[in-house]
Amino acid sequence: MVLLTGCTKFLQPAEDRLVGSWTLAYAEKQRLFNTTTIYTGYENGVFYFYDNGEAIFDDGQIQMRGSWQLRLVNGGYYDAN
Repeated sequence: MVLLTGCTKFLQPAEDRLVGSWTLAYAEKQRLFNTTTIYTGYENGVFYFYDNGEAIFDDGQIQMRGSWQLRLVNGGYYDAN
């Protein structure tokens, strides 16, 4: 008797995980001894990322269009979040 088994691991590409609508909760400036929450002006809108590389920001008053691209950067920087 011969038993053949296999395993496939399905990982969703990083680009597919970004596609969709996003809101910005807050932004922070981190320094050595403190962290400051900053207001960017984008907290009341929605960012839309499409799989064709198009990006839209809409806050009900203005709409900005652009493009996005995800790139891997390996430069030794570490962010705990």
